[in-house]
Amino acid sequence: MLSTKKDFVTSRDGTAIMRFDMQIVREMSDTLNDYRSLRIPTLLLGGGKSPAFLTTALDGLEATLPSAIRKTFPALGHDGPEDDGSPELIAKELRDFFLASQREAAS
Repeated sequence: MLSTKKDFVTSRDGTAIMRFDMQIVREMSDTLNDYRSLRIPTLLLGGGKSPAFLTTALDGLEATLPSAIRKTFPALGHDGPEDDGSPELIAKELRDFFLASQREAAS
């Protein structure tokens, strides 16, 4: 079980579960076309300083998902949502996306 304090995961616990990220990447390879039928708005966030394989993945998703909305933050890397990145900037984009989705659903 992860140690949390005020909804934060410790660095030690985060490192322990990072290996699962790559397991998911392996399991998801060659599944891009499975997402072609997804019709709901989907927000894709990327950083201009992120590893190339993540940018390539976003390029593929953007081209595949019919309702993709992509935001790129040139000055950020993959750690944008973390405290050493710009969590407030990422939070604003998420908030704007979900509020717009909420407004669309209500109309």
